[in-house]
Amino acid sequence: MNKIIEIEQESVFREEIKKSKFIAHSFIVHNVQEVSKILDFLREKYSNATHICYAYSILPNIEKSFDDSEPQGTAGKPILDCIKKVGINNVLVVIVRYFGGVKLGAGGLVRAYSGGVSNVLAISGQKTVEKCQKLSFCVELFENKFINQINKLDGIKKIDVSYKQNIQIDVFCKENNTISVINSLENTFNRKIIISKSEETFYF
Repeated sequence: MNKIIEIEQESVFREEIKKSKFIAHSFIVHNVQEVSKILDFLREKYSNATHICYAYSILPNIEKSFDDSEPQGTAGKPILDCIKKVGINNVLVVIVRYFGGVKLGAGGLVRAYSGGVSNVLAISGQKTVEKCQKLSFCVELFENKFINQINKLDGIKKIDVSYKQNIQIDVFCKENNTISVINSLENTFNRKIIISKSEETFYF
């Protein structure tokens, strides 16, 4: 799977159903650690909410749904089902509910949570991203002049640079262009570079 669909932007959708308030959030996530940080933030932000239900789908095969005390199968599963139906990858959808005093019943809850995730994903948009390999290496501080040239190399999707005693560079390139990118990097710096490849999968 070299190309996948992710949301284009993280979004929020709010609606009120029979006096209950539903706030749906969408997030781009690539690992469960990112999910945990987002959930911790939302639980603090909405500390007085009745329920904070969610589901996520992360490649290669990581999925989870959570009802947060709503009747089993009425919140988390509908959220996950909608995510899979739309075909979005690497996404977390969280729906916060403030109970308004009127019970919706199992069917009403399923429709409310399904509707919330459908609407928030609709306004989040879609983008096609490609499977990438992360290449990490260090260069000397005086070689800073070559960094702008890296962004112009074919096949590179993203570059992260940090400065310490030397310059740490992380380059994300199309997976099928790894060898040519390594050759281009060494030509750019005009020397052999010690490059490590990450075992993680990235999409950009």
